[in-house]
Amino acid sequence: MIQTHFFKVCTIGVCNHRKLYEKYKHRFYESLASLLMALSRHTQIFAPWIRKFVRTTIQETLKIPDAAIFGGESPEESLKDAIQFWREWLNKDKLWSERSCQLVYNELMRALIEDIKEVNLTYRVSRVLKQDNDNEVSGGHVQDDEGLLGHSDQDGVVVYRANNNNHQQYLTRLADFLEVFLPHCHDKWLLNWLPQLSDVLIKKSIETPRIPRIYQILRTSMQVCNKYKYFERS
Repeated sequence: MIQTHFFKVCTIGVCNHRKLYEKYKHRFYESLASLLMALSRHTQIFAPWIRKFVRTTIQETLKIPDAAIFGGESPEESLKDAIQFWREWLNKDKLWSERSCQLVYNELMRALIEDIKEVNLTYRVSRVLKQDNDNEVSGGHVQDDEGLLGHSDQDGVVVYRANNNNHQQYLTRLADFLEVFLPHCHDKWLLNWLPQLSDVLIKKSIETPRIPRIYQILRTSMQVCNKYKYFERS
């Protein structure tokens, strides 16, 4: 079917867009926006297609690439490419209709909220005695090797170690991505998703209160709310 071929072509473009020169990146974003604009006229085909495409694209753009794992590239540099992709693609206002662009934005937010809901952020608590602890203690707090904060007392250091490091790393990239993306790409549309996003974040914070990235995402969304005086509406 033709939508399958479109999906394969678009996915290949997403997987390889980091290798393109800047001027060709923008042409790719424009082509992708034009294609999805055309597909959006066929509602029955477009809805499941864009849901699958957005999910695949999130996985591809937010994963830590091999160049960062094996080639010495910083994870922050690869994250800039992910932010550029989503911002530049969705901000092609001259090519999108507001309706079709918002459909893509909504699928993106739906998928990200599902990811936040599903990640395993639980941790185990352990105590390291002072004579066994090589971490630097500052102000009564310590950063452990897995990136979770612990606190020190007279007997040593209490540390909180992730039960699933991959999920912790994904949430870190997701929080850093949203910190830039949400305020700078159709930020007003976030307000439609605020109840669901806040509900998931608050529940996660109750389950695992020592995960700072939860509060980072919540803070970013609240900044958008303040801009539009969301909580001041009658």
